[in-house]
Amino acid sequence: MKDQIPGDNSSGSRYVIATAITDVMKVTATFCVWPLCNRSGKKKKTIFTARQFDREKLQTKVLVHDNLSLWKGEAFEISQGGIGVMLENHLIIPGQTVTLHIKAAGKLPAFNAVCEVVSKKFETDRSKPIEYGFKFLSLTSEIQNELRKQVG
Repeated sequence: MKDQIPGDNSSGSRYVIATAITDVMKVTATFCVWPLCNRSGKKKKTIFTARQFDREKLQTKVLVHDNLSLWKGEAFEISQGGIGVMLENHLIIPGQTVTLHIKAAGKLPAFNAVCEVVSKKFETDRSKPIEYGFKFLSLTSEIQNELRKQVG
């Protein structure tokens, strides 16, 4: 980034005009990241920061399988759309479809879900567990209603 010029538009939202120069192509581009925050100073949800569903912390055991192998993990968060799980397995890849067996936790009953791996947070230390993000592809209507009540 070469320059950053803070600005203000008619609605009072703050934005930044930035000029970037790439050395490879010697091209200068000016772009606007708008809006970064609203009048109250709170960060506004943008296309890059918005989530479809709110998340809640969750600590429970999870079994993950792909019809060939079975892995044990621990859930750390859940939403209506998916679940975050820590796994020792480094072989699961984004895009893969797996089945999760989630143990009951608090008021949330135990349930099974067919999921797609949507994210994998890599660790350089292979002895540490990896954070995976799973998107629910198949849930019963009872579990969907329960998640709506419990998580929001």
